[in-house]
Amino acid sequence: MLRASLFVLSVLALSAPSLAQSGAAFPGSLEEAAKKFDPTKPTGAPPATPPATPPAPAATSTGEPAEVDGWKIVAVLSERRGPDGKATPQACGYERDVTAERTRDGKLESTKATLVVPCEAGAAGPVAGPAQLRLPTAASTTSSSVPAKPVVAATADAAAVKVDGLVELTVGGALNKDAVVAALQGKRAGLSACQASGTGGRLSLRLDVAADGKVVTVVPADGPYKGTPVGACVSGVLMGATLGRPADGKTATVQLTWAYAPRTATTTAPPPPTTATNVKPAATTAPSLSLPPCKPGEKPKPAAELKPGEVSCVEAAQPANAEKSKGPRPCAEGEKPKDAAELASGEVPCKQMNSERGVAFLKGELAHLGDVQLINARSSFGVGLGVSVIDTTLYAVLRPDLNVKLGAFQLGLGAPLRFETFSWGSVDIFGNPIDDAFGNFGRFRSQDWDQLEDFLRPLRYVAYGKKEDKVYINLNRVNATTIGHGQLVRRYTPNIDIDEDNLFANFDAYGDWGGVELMGGPFPLPRLVGGLAFLKPLGIAQDFVKLTEEGTWLHTALDSWSIGFSYVTDLNSPTGLEGRFNPGDQRRQLAVDPANQFVWRNQTTPIGDAVQGMGIDTEVKLLKLPNVDIKAYADASMLLFPGDSSSAAAYQSFSGAGGTIGSLVRISLGEKPVRPIEEEPDEVQLGKKPREKKAAHALRLRLEGRTFSPTFLPSYWNTLYEVDRFQFGTDANRATLPTKIGFLASKQGGPMRAGYYAELSYAWVDALALTAMFEDAFPLGEDATLRAKNFALHAETAGLGWLQLFATYHYRNFEAGEFDKLFSLATDNEVLFAGVRLQILPIMFLNFATQRAFRLGFGRDDTPGQTDSATGYRYTTTGLQNSWNQGFDVELGWQF
Repeated sequence: MLRASLFVLSVLALSAPSLAQSGAAFPGSLEEAAKKFDPTKPTGAPPATPPATPPAPAATSTGEPAEVDGWKIVAVLSERRGPDGKATPQACGYERDVTAERTRDGKLESTKATLVVPCEAGAAGPVAGPAQLRLPTAASTTSSSVPAKPVVAATADAAAVKVDGLVELTVGGALNKDAVVAALQGKRAGLSACQASGTGGRLSLRLDVAADGKVVTVVPADGPYKGTPVGACVSGVLMGATLGRPADGKTATVQLTWAYAPRTATTTAPPPPTTATNVKPAATTAPSLSLPPCKPGEKPKPAAELKPGEVSCVEAAQPANAEKSKGPRPCAEGEKPKDAAELASGEVPCKQMNSERGVAFLKGELAHLGDVQLINARSSFGVGLGVSVIDTTLYAVLRPDLNVKLGAFQLGLGAPLRFETFSWGSVDIFGNPIDDAFGNFGRFRSQDWDQLEDFLRPLRYVAYGKKEDKVYINLNRVNATTIGHGQLVRRYTPNIDIDEDNLFANFDAYGDWGGVELMGGPFPLPRLVGGLAFLKPLGIAQDFVKLTEEGTWLHTALDSWSIGFSYVTDLNSPTGLEGRFNPGDQRRQLAVDPANQFVWRNQTTPIGDAVQGMGIDTEVKLLKLPNVDIKAYADASMLLFPGDSSSAAAYQSFSGAGGTIGSLVRISLGEKPVRPIEEEPDEVQLGKKPREKKAAHALRLRLEGRTFSPTFLPSYWNTLYEVDRFQFGTDANRATLPTKIGFLASKQGGPMRAGYYAELSYAWVDALALTAMFEDAFPLGEDATLRAKNFALHAETAGLGWLQLFATYHYRNFEAGEFDKLFSLATDNEVLFAGVRLQILPIMFLNFATQRAFRLGFGRDDTPGQTDSATGYRYTTTGLQNSWNQGFDVELGWQF
């Protein structure tokens, strides 16, 4: 024992100077390191009397080592599993999940990790090699002081070296030492095979590591094997090896020394068993560590075929019940796919699984153009207390609110309860102004709850997935709806009327062979319904017959080519509104029923005068690169209109048609994790599954060229449809405006139109999104009024958490001479939606919203509230007009 103690002290004394320097060899004694790395082999020159073997670390109740790499194993979380992922009873060549602890800087640290126990050649077959602990990403990058993997000790006398292995390691740069040692240990079989025979010695090398973690340069620096075939072999094994990404994203260097024990050509294979006749052979035979493993597809060569100095590779035997590999596994966080030449025997290749492209790519809409209010992007609950102003009336508001975001699932509940305080619109300063202003103080605003569908108002939205996901379900009052390329339905908004709060539904599903997009609402009695169904005929064929080579442009084009059919109908759309001429001045007035609705024939029936739209379209992907794709499409659409069923009977049934050729360019740049590493599931943190990524920036550009008949309008069901179907256009006397059907009927016999549509969107993901849209059309002949110019601008931000903003502006149905009214907010075809949410305390938020939308109004001489005794109706010379709705509240609650 005295000699053993002196030996340990001498090794510690020799290693102390190097440990005092930054980047020196690993902490701990070299003897301990040698024992951990290869406990079956002696270290250094043997003393006169062999030292006593130190006791092995205590084992857990499950047979695992109690301490690995400075971490104490405190719990075992899974069964042992082999390389194929299946449970195994073997004593080596397995891994299992554990919980480990250590004390560092006086603090107890705990982490989940993977315990790896490799196989090594023993006298009677494979035996357990030194255990390793694979830490999750977060732990690996923050634990720079964790003792690195042990290295094999060697004396300065090269001839006295008795073992193979890593002797010294110095890391320059932001590489993680644990990762470097683990990577080098993974190359041990190949490095050992570089020396077929010889007296032994050391080889020092410098490795230059690129920012992606790969070795790009190997420079032999010193040692008896420098400039020899052994040195060249070592360089070849290490070139291209992945040592882990430097944390700072910069290049790094590694200085290492590898030791070789003396050997002859006959010592390359393990000796046969001698006495352990009662030991059962292992189910999986590990290859000799002195021979290189066979690469995928490579077979061992017979001795007669070997060249001088060449050694044969060794295949790893597979269990009899091993299943055939089903393909590459997902790459773990930070892992890059390897070339076939880099794979060790039995190693399963990995594949980047961020998307089918191999990079993060953002699908769907980039912004929420068409939404009518701000929805919290985070989960939250709370109650808002505040005020709102609708036209000339001030209301006190109580607003309960709940938002739940659980992965792809989203739920929103809440509805504002409004109580009138005072109104200044009906004040007569020569009468009783106080009574006029406060006459309805405390009255509950019944317009929010005067229809059957209003009783569903507390359900704000419930959704699963998003547009262009393989399954998308959305029941909401906020979002706009688009079907296909938008030639029939583009950003239809169900709640453009301040007094309406309609609930609408969307359902999308698609696969490799085709899909559907469906829409319907408002609930509970849907009036506007429709959808799109499409097939990919050549995509189906290529699943059975090889038409083209996969990965070629032609294969992508044929695989993506689709044909679709769409159908949409409004089951009860007014052809003309009932009304009268004002008895006093003979101005046109529209009738309003007791429910504050316009009056037309079949108004109260579920199905009345139906407008039908149908179309056929085709689409093909012209280009698909990792970050860019380009689609081209063509649509042909038709609208079928009923005849005028109003008392005027002004026209018969008619139709219109149009065609469009368009292109959509999508670009995604950069990538970022979808969620913080601490929020990832255990399998991701342990590196078993890839971390989900998304693009950091994205662009969308849509361009369309159009031609259509005078009785057709592209995107007939659009943002202002719920207003346009009653009153289409702008006029000082709004009661004279025709319905949308009536306007198109008046264009029968007119010239064809030609036009275009352009839309550009940009997203700085989780930070900012912008969208601008403009469309126009020109008559191919004489025509005074088209109402085909539309402009929209949208901006939003939701990624800051403490601040969320959104604003949308629409200028609809204007003519060439009306550009100067843009942003004037003075005409009845301008719409504005905006909202702000500001967190000022962890439990306190300020919410502000404004809308310039529409509601039913009356002129001063319309005697609002006065009902005609003969008809039971009120009459308005205004109808639907732009009105302001603004609100502010202080919300007490929590968001996360």
